[in-house]
Amino acid sequence: MMKQLFVLGSMNIDLIYKMKRLAKVGESMFADDFLTLPGGKGANQAIAASKQGIQTWMLGSLGQDEFGFSVSESLKKFSVKTHYIDKVSDFPTGTACILMEEFDNRILVYPGANHVQDFNKIQKCIIDNGHINDVLLMQLEIPMKTIKDALELAKAHKMITVVNAAPFDSQIKPLLNMVDILIVNETEAEALLDRKIIFDQIKEYLEEILDLGPSEVIMTLGKQGSYYINKDTMIFTKSYEVPVIDTTGAGDAYIGCFVANRMLGYKLEESLDKASICGALTCKKLGVHKAIPDKKEIEEFKRRMI
Repeated sequence: MMKQLFVLGSMNIDLIYKMKRLAKVGESMFADDFLTLPGGKGANQAIAASKQGIQTWMLGSLGQDEFGFSVSESLKKFSVKTHYIDKVSDFPTGTACILMEEFDNRILVYPGANHVQDFNKIQKCIIDNGHINDVLLMQLEIPMKTIKDALELAKAHKMITVVNAAPFDSQIKPLLNMVDILIVNETEAEALLDRKIIFDQIKEYLEEILDLGPSEVIMTLGKQGSYYINKDTMIFTKSYEVPVIDTTGAGDAYIGCFVANRMLGYKLEESLDKASICGALTCKKLGVHKAIPDKKEIEEFKRRMI
């Protein structure tokens, strides 16, 4: 039986404002465009994995509102299983206000329902549907207590655990011995190590993160590519240049694609390269869910690059 992926994490509606520059303090100005699109790190990563052909379950909480319905429908559209998502009445669906200034963005998140997790429902989904060597993927936009309980549950059922430590929370550090693959960007790595990353010493930093407990570590560095390390090897993966429309969700696309391709049995180098392509191609379109490329689009891009 093919491995399954269980993604436990945030689901949001992104409120996107496009502008040539940010307003100054006390200034009012018109945005050039406004969109509402489904997002959230958990939902983004689940869709990225599903588009690679992995059976993917989404776990987490949505509000009983129109935003929650929109996120749920988007997940279903891209074949993510939504049966165990909790619909809460006391909190609205999480939102992210994304201010797009030229090719950069700033994001303000209101967690809403993401901070109300029904662990009994999460447990039931994994017990009823999970198998040995299935994968649990999480981020840090949900309560740390839920993350801790889910890691313990996954380890008890001999699942593989992947954590994207974003946004960084120092409470993840004592839990890293239960993490098989830890994924961080430069900012999160600096917070984890409590100092600035110096690029010509990258191997030392990666080894230091590895010593904190995870079996494998990936550090993504945007245009500078990404690094992978385990106890035996270190791999650098280049980034790809594309015409950029929106960088939102590129990191999530990378993560979902990497995890899916590892689960599908591709070699490390190929899984990392496909992830890098996936992250780049996501930047070519506005929004995230529709922008994330599928398996065919990534293969076509690889052929054009040969």
